[in-house]
Formats: sequence, structure tokens, C-alpha cells
Amino acid sequence: MNSSEVLVVDKLVKYFPVKGGFWRRAHGQVRAVDGVSFTVQPCQVFGLVGESGSGKSTIGRLLVGLYRPTSGTITYRGKMQMVFQNPGSSLNPRRTVGKTLELPLRLHHKGLTRKELRQRVAELLTQVELNPEYANKLPRSLSGGQKQRVAIARALASDPKFIVLDEPTSALDVSVQAKIIKLILELKDQLQLSYLLISHDLSLMRNVADVTAVMYLGKIVEIAPTAELFANPAHPYTQVLLASIPVVSVEEEALKPTKRLVEGEIPSPLQIPQGCSFHTRCPEAMEICTRVAPELLTINPDHQVACHLHGKRGES
Repeated sequence: MNSSEVLVVDKLVKYFPVKGGFWRRAHGQVRAVDGVSFTVQPCQVFGLVGESGSGKSTIGRLLVGLYRPTSGTITYRGKMQMVFQNPGSSLNPRRTVGKTLELPLRLHHKGLTRKELRQRVAELLTQVELNPEYANKLPRSLSGGQKQRVAIARALASDPKFIVLDEPTSALDVSVQAKIIKLILELKDQLQLSYLLISHDLSLMRNVADVTAVMYLGKIVEIAPTAELFANPAHPYTQVLLASIPVVSVEEEALKPTKRLVEGEIPSPLQIPQGCSFHTRCPEAMEICTRVAPELLTINPDHQVACHLHGKRGES
């Protein structure tokens, strides 16, 4: 890990045993994360995008220690926190906002007096654009957007340099989502934060992430600077995802990749296909795709794709 990196993930693997029967013995495993590697730079928003079950949220939980990796390494600089998808379930309903924020302050800033704790709670609430009087409220009296602001304030209480944002706006009303994203980006600039942004929302990723990685069944299939990824998607799965983005103008329609068709459902993570895991649905699958899993190949500066199509083109 060099001085310019905040986070280095190397060959990260997480398998979950599947247990059943009277003795609850393991009879299989879910390959939730399967050999993922990436780095995050200071003040960077690194996006992980993919459908449900792709493994992106599992990576977030691995980073903050909620899960132990099966293998691989996670190296990071400074403190790390996480903001969860559903703010309502991540806040203790019996604890006031003030008490919720005091707990991490007591853990990470030992020796603060009672007055200093109250002052720091007020500062945190102000940072997330809430009145300090909210310290006396219970979560049930807050709106969804206000709960998420409290969750963000709680994450800031330990002075982290890196925050995992797991679908931070998906549980909120559309009218509130833009305000929360604006707040997140302002805090990044003010506090020099780095983010791992986990989302299935491609429009959000396009507008917020500096670098985007596309996941499918536990693997990263493409990774590139976000503008490059949206302009020149290389993996057939990425092309399918981008073609599905709704558009509101003729100009946006012209910029979209040609619509691709895929057949079938996403395979079960208990029975991931041999070779390229996308070959059962890929409109351009070749014989080699059924046998050999492709490695990430650099096709442009900072643009990598795991697809035999590009390996074949590079050989020609």
C-alpha cells in the first residue's frame, strides 16, 4: 500500500456455507465474493454497481469487519465507517439522537467532558444540516431523510477517512435523495473523505462516482473511470446494464449503447456456471467462455474488463 492509496483490496473472497438437514451440516456454499481486487484513492468516490446478489453489499460489510473474509486482504489507512441502506433499522428506536451520537464519541474520543460531548453532538448535527435541538428527539419522530442524516453524523463521529455508503438513498423519497447526495459530496470536499458507493442505480453512479466497478455473481467484470465506462462500455453485461437506463431526451438516447438482449435468469450463487459466469446469458458467448474464467485485462489506461472478446481482439 503506497502513500497515495486509502484502501487496497486484494483477491478478496467470501464464501457462506449453506447448511441443512437435521444436523445442520454444510452441503454447499454461496460464493458471494470471488477474488475481488481494487484500490481507492484519497477524496475519491469509488462505485460498486450490480444487480441484487452480485456481492457488492457483502464487500461493504467485509471492509468494516461485519464479516470475516474467507481469504484475501484488506488494507486501509485511517478509520472507516459505514452508512447503511435503511436508516430506520440502523438506529436504536429507544435512544435519542443525542445518545446515538454520544456513543461513538465516547468510544473514539475518550476523556471528553459532558459539556464537550453535548457541544460535539451539536456540531455533528449542524454538519449534516440538522438543528442541534434534534439531539432530544427519538428516531420515530424523524423523517427518512432526517434519519439518514443522523446515520451520516454517527459515521462522522469517529473522524473517519473512508466511509462505505451502502445504497444510501434507495430507501428515501425521490425528493429527498438529491439533498442527501448533495450533503454527502459536500462533506467529502470539506473533510477530505473517500467513499465506497454501493448502488444498483446507474444514474446515481454516473453523476457521483469517480471510478465505477461493475459486479456480476461475486466478481468484478469491468472497472474504469466513470465517464470512460459510460462512454465506452466493454463488457457485454455492462452494455446490457447501460442500455437499460431510462432516458428523457433524444440527446441522451443517442448516447446510449445499442440495446442488448439477454436470455434467462441470473444463475444461483450456489451453482455458478463454469468459465465466465455470464456466458449463459451473454449474446456474444464463445466456446472458450464455457470453460475458462476470464481475467481482468487492461484495454485502455485505467480501464479493465474481464471478457474473452477483448483477449481475442488483443491477439488479432
